[in-house]
Amino acid sequence: MDERTTTQFNTNSFTVADSQGESDISYIEIEQINELASYCFLKLKSGQSIILPTYQVENSENILIRLTAIAHDNSIEWKDEREWTWK
Repeated sequence: MDERTTTQFNTNSFTVADSQGESDISYIEIEQINELASYCFLKLKSGQSIILPTYQVENSENILIRLTAIAHDNSIEWKDEREWTWK
């Protein structure tokens, strides 16, 4: 069963919502952003990660531009791992 999840980027936080509810996460809770070829992993300071499947997102270029700005504005480490592959 495919379930649609939405992510909305706000001024100081982002909201992730699905049919079960929604969570609002402050940008200061993001420790690191890892960009892979088809995904972005937002590693939170709590140890959890939010996985954004960029290959399934409309306007994925805009998402990456927004994430880059969020990382820059909040001193979040950005790891470019687009060349990473399973061994």
